[in-house]
Amino acid sequence: MANGFSDRVLGAAGFGLCKAAISVAYITAMGSVSSSVGFVSELDFMFTMNAASFVTAFAVLLLVGTGRLRPGRLSQVPAVIALLIGFFLSATGVMTGLPVGATAALYGLLCGFALTVLNAAWLEVFAAESDATTGVCQVLGGLVVQCALVSVAPLLASFAASVLSIAAVATSALLLSRLKRKVAFPERAPLLPERSDERFRLLQACLCLFVLVGVVGILHTTVLGSQSEHIVGDVNMWMPLVAATMLTAVVAGLTMRHPDPTAVYKGCLPVMLVLLSLLPFFGEVLGGLAGLVMIACYDVCGMVFLLFIVDRARALGISVYALSSAYSGGSGLFLAVGLGIGIALGALSADYGLSLLTLLAFAAIYPLALVLLVVLRRVYPAGAAGPRAEGGEPVSAAQVEGAGRASAVARDAGAGRVRAAAGADGERRASAWASTGDCAGEGRLRSADAGADAQAAVDAAASARGVSSDLPRAKSDPGVAPVVEDVLAAGADAVAARFDLTRREREILGYLARGRSARFIAETLVISENTAWAHIKRIYAKTGVHSKQELMSMVERRAGEGAGR
Repeated sequence: MANGFSDRVLGAAGFGLCKAAISVAYITAMGSVSSSVGFVSELDFMFTMNAASFVTAFAVLLLVGTGRLRPGRLSQVPAVIALLIGFFLSATGVMTGLPVGATAALYGLLCGFALTVLNAAWLEVFAAESDATTGVCQVLGGLVVQCALVSVAPLLASFAASVLSIAAVATSALLLSRLKRKVAFPERAPLLPERSDERFRLLQACLCLFVLVGVVGILHTTVLGSQSEHIVGDVNMWMPLVAATMLTAVVAGLTMRHPDPTAVYKGCLPVMLVLLSLLPFFGEVLGGLAGLVMIACYDVCGMVFLLFIVDRARALGISVYALSSAYSGGSGLFLAVGLGIGIALGALSADYGLSLLTLLAFAAIYPLALVLLVVLRRVYPAGAAGPRAEGGEPVSAAQVEGAGRASAVARDAGAGRVRAAAGADGERRASAWASTGDCAGEGRLRSADAGADAQAAVDAAASARGVSSDLPRAKSDPGVAPVVEDVLAAGADAVAARFDLTRREREILGYLARGRSARFIAETLVISENTAWAHIKRIYAKTGVHSKQELMSMVERRAGEGAGR
C-alpha cells in the first residue's frame, strides 16, 4: 500500500474506528439497550444479526465463486449506509413507538449485513500490502484502537455513544476509500487453495473459532434468568476485550509470520476445560471469572483469526472475501446455534430439575473435545496405516497427491508409464521418474502440449519430494517441436533482457511464469517468503504488470514472438 508510514497509521486507525463502531452496535443493539448480559444485548437482535451475517456471507461467497465479484470490487457504501441508518434511528428515538422485538430485529439486520461487508473490505486492503507483516501489523493496530475506544464507550450516554459511532463510521469510510485507491488488487483469486492439506488447515482454523463462539453462546443463554446469571452478567465487556487485545499482541509478536488460530485454541483449551469442569461444584465461587476467561479466549481466537485471514490470503493467493465471509458467516451461524442450545438447556433444567451448571459443562466440553480431535488430526498421522517411504518414514498427503498426479499426467501425455503401486513402492517410482527427468519410456515427447503435461508431472512429483523441479530436461530430436519449458525459458529470458532484470529476478521470473506461488519460490530457493515477495514486487514494478497472470501472459507473448522469428 502505500507509500509510507502515515498511510499505514491511517489504515490501522480507520480499521480501529470501524471495529469500534461495530462493537458498540453489537453490545448495545445499535444503542437501543443500555445494558447487556456479557455480550448478549437483546436476543431478538442477536438472532437476526447472526442470520443477516450468515446470509450476507453466503451471498458474497456465491458471487466470488461464480466470478461476479472480483478482488477490489466489493463496495463498502451499502454497509456504511446501513450502520449510519441504524445509529441515526437509535439516536433520534424514531423507533421508540414500535414493538421492541421488531425494532431489535431491524437493528440486527442492519448490523449483521454491515459487519460482514466491512470486515471483508478492510481485510482485503491489508492483504494487498507489499508484505504480510505490514498488513498484520495494521490489523493489530486497529484492534488496539478498537480496545481503547470500546473501553471508553460505557462512560458515555446512549445518545453520545450513537453520535460518536456515526462519526467513527464516516471517518473510517473516508479512510478506506483513500487507501483503496493506492492498492493494486489481483485480477482473480480462487475461493480455496489447490492443495488439500492447505484446505484442511483452513477448516481446522475455522472450527476452532466456530466452536468457541458456539460455546460462549451456550454459556450466555443457559444462565439467563437463573441464579447463575452472574457468571456472565458480572462481566464488563471492555475487560475481556482488553485482555484479549494484549494476548493477541503477544501472539502476533511470537508468530508474526504465520499467526495460527489452532495454536491459540490448543493454548486456551486446558484453561477452559478446567473452568467448565469446576463450574458444577464451584459455580458460585468462580462467578464472573469463568465468564471473563471464556469470553476472553473467544476474543483472542477471533482477533488472531483476522491476522490469519490476511496472512493466508497472501500466502495462498486465495480470496480475502472468501476467508472473511467464512469468518463472519460461520461465527454468526455457530453463535445462533449456541444461543439456541443454551435456551434449550435452560428449559430442560427447569422442566426436569436437572443441575443447570452440569448441563452447561457437558454441552460445552463435548464440542470443545471433538474439535480438538480434528485439530490434532492429520491426513496420515504418525503410526497410522498410511503410505510409507523407504526407511519407514510416513508419507505426507502432499507427497501422495503429488506422486499420484505425476503418474496420471504422464499416462495422459503418452510419456512412458509411471505405474504407482500402493504405499512406498508407488511413491518411490514416481519420485525416481521425477528425479531423472527422463520422460522417455515408449518414446519422446512430440508436441508442445505433451511437453507441458510432462513438465506438470515433473513439477508435481518433485514437489512431493520437497526439491526443485528445475531438473535436466529431455532433449528434442531435430525437427521436433520444442517443449514448453524451453519456450517459457526463452520468453523469460526475453522479458529479463527487455526490462533489465537482475539474475535473481530472472530466476524468480522463471517460477512465476509457471504459476508458482511466493511460498513455493521461497522454499525452493531457501529464502524467506518476505524476500520472495520483495523480488516479485520489483519484477512487477519493472515490467509494469499488476498480477501474476499478466506476467505469465507477457512471458508467453515474448516466447511466441521469439518462436515466430
